[in-house]
Amino acid sequence: MQEQNNITEEEAKWGRRSHLSLLLAYPLLLILLSKSIPFAFPIAMLGAMLIPLYILLTKGGKSKFVASHAKEAVFLQGFLASLGAGVSWLWGADKMVDGSMPTGSAIMQILSYSGLGLYHIGATITGSIKASYKTLISYPLSFFKTPNLEKDRTDFEEQMAELRALQNLD
Repeated sequence: MQEQNNITEEEAKWGRRSHLSLLLAYPLLLILLSKSIPFAFPIAMLGAMLIPLYILLTKGGKSKFVASHAKEAVFLQGFLASLGAGVSWLWGADKMVDGSMPTGSAIMQILSYSGLGLYHIGATITGSIKASYKTLISYPLSFFKTPNLEKDRTDFEEQMAELRALQNLD
């Protein structure tokens, strides 16, 4: 609870933005599908990954809270892009017979993409809610270590106190 008091509203806003920007994958997906581009789902997920990556590079150095949320958003997009590529590889691309009825593989592909999309929307909403409440998030299978924000703030305050003491000695 103590770590919530140290996180500013600006940090929470940037953490929330890193998650909500992931929803831009869906307009990009619709554009790619309208152009009949193969592997549209993985490309859309990777394209939407650029915004949290930008937030990580620009704002992450100043705030470990923002960096943690941006890293988890990048992980989620990369993970779902790899799963989407796996679905495309597993079920194949062209699964229409005579243009009339989809085959079993096409139905499985549609169900797989629908499931990935629902998980993505749920994870995005969960991440943005956690950022709003100024708590950290770690998605399942994520390899990013959740930082101890309170320890980092305490270390910073101790370093500043030492610096002030040294300045007073001079």
